[in-house]
Amino acid sequence: MNELVIFHYHLLAGGVTDVIVQGVMALARFSHLFKRITLVCGRKENAENVFNKIQAYFSEHGSSIKLAMEIVPELDYLNHIDGPDALKKMISELKNKLISDFSSESTIWWIHNYQLGKNPVFSEAVLRIVDSKIFQRIILQIHDFPEAGRPHNMIKLKKIVTHPLYPAASTVRYIVINMRDRDILLKAGLPKELIYLVENPITSFAEQPSTPRQVRRSLAGYAEQFGYIVNEDTVLTIYPIRAIRRKNVLEAGLLTKLLSPKALLMVTLPGVSQSERAYSDFVKRCYREKLIPGFFGIGLDLAQLGISFPALLSASSLMCCSSVQEGFGYPYLQSLLLGIPLVARKLDVMDGFINMFDHYPSVFYTALHVPLESRERTQLRLEYLSYIETLHNALPSALLKTLTDEVEILFHNNLIDFSFLSFDLQQKILKRALSAEYREQVRLANRPLFADTERLLDCTPKAKKEHVLSRFGLTAYAESVEQIIESFSDDIPLTTVSEDLIDDAVLKLFGSLQYLRLLFAPKLDKKY
Repeated sequence: MNELVIFHYHLLAGGVTDVIVQGVMALARFSHLFKRITLVCGRKENAENVFNKIQAYFSEHGSSIKLAMEIVPELDYLNHIDGPDALKKMISELKNKLISDFSSESTIWWIHNYQLGKNPVFSEAVLRIVDSKIFQRIILQIHDFPEAGRPHNMIKLKKIVTHPLYPAASTVRYIVINMRDRDILLKAGLPKELIYLVENPITSFAEQPSTPRQVRRSLAGYAEQFGYIVNEDTVLTIYPIRAIRRKNVLEAGLLTKLLSPKALLMVTLPGVSQSERAYSDFVKRCYREKLIPGFFGIGLDLAQLGISFPALLSASSLMCCSSVQEGFGYPYLQSLLLGIPLVARKLDVMDGFINMFDHYPSVFYTALHVPLESRERTQLRLEYLSYIETLHNALPSALLKTLTDEVEILFHNNLIDFSFLSFDLQQKILKRALSAEYREQVRLANRPLFADTERLLDCTPKAKKEHVLSRFGLTAYAESVEQIIESFSDDIPLTTVSEDLIDDAVLKLFGSLQYLRLLFAPKLDKKY
């Protein structure tokens, strides 16, 4: 039997950790390929909680798999290197440690987001192992691409990583979590035999003792301290995410504000990473200034309120998802799982499952247009051009020219998509939306969106629980993983490909302004 070693930078609460936990649970119940699973991460924080949760699940379901955990600090996010000599030593030592401690012919490595740029030393060590003569079966799972709106991660990678990011080796398999990412890698030239689409696992929520009416009653006292009223008529809009840039939270605030004077937006959790804390604090400040009606970080207060997360979701009138980038899109599917109407930006990562919303109360939009003054459009255009100029070390000149052309097209009109605004301008629009006259201007500019969304408020959809779980449940997930494991025994004749050309192609395929909004520009953090 095989042994599985799962690597990630950390096991903090979040999307990747959820996938790891539920994936291991799926293998424990519905696969017999592994006798031992080892979790390896670079940070102690929350690791023991994750281990205990999985171990309890193993015990509950009588799994014979042995579970282990190791903390390897060299895998944690990397923020500082003392110099070239130290860098060379770090890469060599980490490569040797990974081989000596975890490599064997019976072992399969499963590495999450290996190429994201959070720790380029780890990336380089892994890629050197792939390029070596060592026989080590490796699954490289991509949740996010550094090429997609993370240019400064690309700069960090280029300074350290000397091997191609996307190697085409017979000992390697790739997992992507949506059809867009699969198509990107295929178009870039990676052999199709190495790429597997494995959508994230979803588990059903436990039955909740609290009714929506009870939840609203509990929220009523909580709301009073913020100056709000919660009753049966309140339009409770839920956005179940961490407040990070790509979630574009202020747009959900504007939508809520324009939808109904009785609408409140509940954002469940603040951002916690160093790179997202400034944005999260900025969003929180907008809530405090009553620019967004509702509750920020309510997920942190649910225990004291006696409300479970699923109960909060079930009591909501509407699920709102204004994200401009998603790897998978859990909130969309949670709306189906619990029967909550959905209004969301239509993203390309949804292509694989958007048909599940046929005949379901949902609205998908591609832009939320707002009017800007001429001087504001001019200033915003200059900010974009300046931001693009800072990326000359990360992007080729031809791609920079393409982005510049996109900027000129974007600011040709009086109406601008809210998601392309800077932090400053998003905040200004929220302030202007305090005026009934300005709110009406924006509603008129987006008439179909608001007409369709208002109709959702009268809907009580039937949940599609069985539909969702049959496709995304633990059984389907385990079957997909087993298919990958079994493929390692196949003799795959790989055509010769230039791995450097694959890297270049991936970068170009993400070369669009939608992945380089000012929301993602870290230099703006200094203002807030």
